[in-house]
This record gives sequence, structure tokens and C-alpha cells, in this order.
Amino acid sequence: MRIPLRSPLVSVIVTRKPTRQGMEEAREVTKALVHEKVTVVSGLATGIDSMAHRTTIEMKGKTVAVLGTSLDRIYPRQNLDLQKEITSNHLAVSQFPVGHPITRGNFARHNKTMTLISDATVIVEAGEISGTIHQGWCGPR
Repeated sequence: MRIPLRSPLVSVIVTRKPTRQGMEEAREVTKALVHEKVTVVSGLATGIDSMAHRTTIEMKGKTVAVLGTSLDRIYPRQNLDLQKEITSNHLAVSQFPVGHPITRGNFARHNKTMTLISDATVIVEAGEISGTIHQGWCGPR
């Protein structure tokens, strides 16, 4: 039996408050990754994360959402439909047990998880001190 190779996984991340240019560049990066059959990994946060997941789904690609909450929580609330779509037709993962409270520290941990499961990370835009930069430093050397 021939076992197919898995597609590469690439995280697409950016600040939660991206500029218009950052959003456009992240969309183009996401499109290029999907075109190359790369599985797009992101954190289901507002801004670029949500756009990366939606763009991937629109282009019939594969996406993985690494949640900063347990699987039974929806955060942010405006991503309810997107999270349902991903859990039904793609993959959502969490390192937090069901019922785990949502805390600020969860998100730094989920950034590290995204890095660890990805073959590469694309940082489109970030502030000088942010979780995005922290995630970039967590990557493989």
C-alpha cells in the first residue's frame, strides 16, 4: 500500500490589529500557499487569522485552527460560524481541557503550539512586542 505524504503545514500570523496593507498581503500569501497545496494553520483570532482560514476555505484548501481556548468555547464570539465550519470540515485543535477558563496566558501558549505543529511560519505584520513576534522566536532553528 502506498502512503501519501502529508501536505506541508504553514502558520499565517499577524497582529490582531492589522493594517489594510497587512490584510491584503496576508490574503495573497494565503492564496499562494493554498495554490501550492499547503495546509494553512492559524489561530482563529480576529483579523488575519480569521481571514486566513476563510480564504483557505473559499479556495477549497485545508486549514487547521489552533484554539487559544478549549474546544467547547467560542472565542471570539464573532467566529462562531467559522469555528463550526472548521470543526466540521477541517481541523480544530486545542491543548486545553474542556471547560478550561479563557485567560490571557492561553494565547501565548497557543502561539507556541502553532509553531510546533507547523513546518514554517509566515509573519505578515507585527508590533515590536507582541505574541506574533514571540511565535516567530519559537520556531525551529
